[in-house]
Amino acid sequence: SADKIQLIGRSEKVNIVDRVHDACMAQLAKYLPERKSLGLMQAMLIGDEVNLDNDTRQSYSETGIVHIIAISGSHITFFFVLISFMLGWIRNKKYHWLKYLLALPLIWFYVLMAGAAPSAIRAAVMFSLLSIGFALQRQPNSLNQLFATAFILLCIEPMWLYSIGFQLSFLAVLSLIVFYRPIYHCVDTPNKIISALWSAVAASLAAELLVAPLVVYYFHLFPLWFVVANLAAYLFMGVVLVIGILIIVFSALPGIASILGSTTIILVRRFNNLVTFFQTCNPRSFSFLQIDIIQLLIVYIIITGMAIFFMKKQNILGSYSNWNLK
Repeated sequence: SADKIQLIGRSEKVNIVDRVHDACMAQLAKYLPERKSLGLMQAMLIGDEVNLDNDTRQSYSETGIVHIIAISGSHITFFFVLISFMLGWIRNKKYHWLKYLLALPLIWFYVLMAGAAPSAIRAAVMFSLLSIGFALQRQPNSLNQLFATAFILLCIEPMWLYSIGFQLSFLAVLSLIVFYRPIYHCVDTPNKIISALWSAVAASLAAELLVAPLVVYYFHLFPLWFVVANLAAYLFMGVVLVIGILIIVFSALPGIASILGSTTIILVRRFNNLVTFFQTCNPRSFSFLQIDIIQLLIVYIIITGMAIFFMKKQNILGSYSNWNLK
């Protein structure tokens, strides 16, 4: 019977990271009564997928935007931008490195609170290397940082080399570093607005070049609308993450938090409808693609050869140290 059950070695101590995580989960659950909105917000903001339904994950996977759910480099970038905004009083460029050092412990606290997923740890390690580089007044080199991050992570956990998430995350960053500049400079943009839009399109195209073959190999699908879907996803992610933080901050003011929660539910519904539209527009045959390991290697050899050719043509081979991946 229940009265004869004895718990041995139970500890009442809960560390500060878990307390903050549980408090955030509770506040989001309080002001987001709709399960789909709650599950998506909890997954995107604090890395907890306990309430995330399988249909949402499947839709996001088939449209190539599942990366906004898992805590990764884009989330680290978002929080660094937020912290930089809060430290806007540091205006002297000579002391901009101070923002990185002040942000460093906050970023790691966030990563631990969000469950310390491999993608989040990779992004945090890379951010740490970048921060240390700025603090030492060294010129950062994106490729060196990426491979140093991979080396450190594989020293900690060698089996991550066989993790699909680790492989996709590494290739996405590598693809951005290698291909973003060549793609971006292919088009002359007349003004800042078009330049910003083209920059986002170029980043989406660049990331997909090395990731797409691996996605086809493992998941047998290719999201045809990935460029448009990713642009909408990053805009949605930025807005929803800000609202999610505000819900937690204003949780002591139920009126404001309730309005923010209702706004979130409306945004999630609209965005999920858009994702469903992209999912239905994807050709059915693109969900049943098959390549073996030899074909995968051939594809990467072709991509590498074309990359070397175009980079030599544009005279930018080996000039990545001036472009920092944030």
